[in-house]
Amino acid sequence: MLDEKQLRYFMKLYEVRSMHKAAEELYISQQGLSKSIQSLESDLRVKLFRRSVSGVIPTESGDYFYEESRHLLNSYMQARKNARLLAGGRVQLSFPFAVSQMHMMYPLCQEFNDTHEDIRLAWEALPDQECEHRILINKAFFAVLAKGDTPDTFDFREVGKDRMAVIPGKDLKDVQKLTLRNLDGKKIILHAGMQNMNRRFRTLCLEEGIHPQILATTGDYGFARYLHQEEGASILIPEHYRNEEKVIPVSGAQGELPVVMIRKKGFSPKDVYHTVEQWFFGKFDAMK
Repeated sequence: MLDEKQLRYFMKLYEVRSMHKAAEELYISQQGLSKSIQSLESDLRVKLFRRSVSGVIPTESGDYFYEESRHLLNSYMQARKNARLLAGGRVQLSFPFAVSQMHMMYPLCQEFNDTHEDIRLAWEALPDQECEHRILINKAFFAVLAKGDTPDTFDFREVGKDRMAVIPGKDLKDVQKLTLRNLDGKKIILHAGMQNMNRRFRTLCLEEGIHPQILATTGDYGFARYLHQEEGASILIPEHYRNEEKVIPVSGAQGELPVVMIRKKGFSPKDVYHTVEQWFFGKFDAMK
């Protein structure tokens, strides 16, 4: 049976590596914490820590159990939240998507919430890597973002296409058709939250022998605009991630940016998760 308190005690000791400090932060006695850890080790029949002059050091079993405990506790907290919502008639699911896909995902999530009385999507627009991290730690079950390079970690389905583009700097403002070759030697600013696009851009440049000057990778739009104005640098963004500014798309297959819906590898959606997945797949198919 899951003992939430015991898991939290173990995780705190693992994180601070000190019986005194962990007990202090948990507001319990060191003796009480020690008994809890001993009871857990007895149940598991493994040693989770070994003592040292500087505190406690996790064993290999302790390292493994910590990672599993994080996932277990996150799943438990989500299940408890859903059970409470279900008692009130509605289940809530976290659904992160990349900031670059706000134009597509915001109206779809709103439509889903408006048409489903028993399920509510708590959506968030996040950097690519944070979307992936939420799934890996079981804080979310699906995410939509530009395709990354971690096929062994996630199952994915392509749901659309975007395209790399630039807000042109002074040396590209007259370019009518942009290729990667046009960016050779040019000053470029990368958006810090769009790691998958940036990785694809860097990989393609390396393969083609193209050497842009990367002035900064930043999530501070004001700083990016400053470099754009003062240094004449171009800002690399997905084509759909624009306001009223002029952008020039990168032409050809090199400019394509596949958009995927991902889930943790091996996860088989059932019940409400299946409902959510199939609804979005239907919408994405209709948009192609």
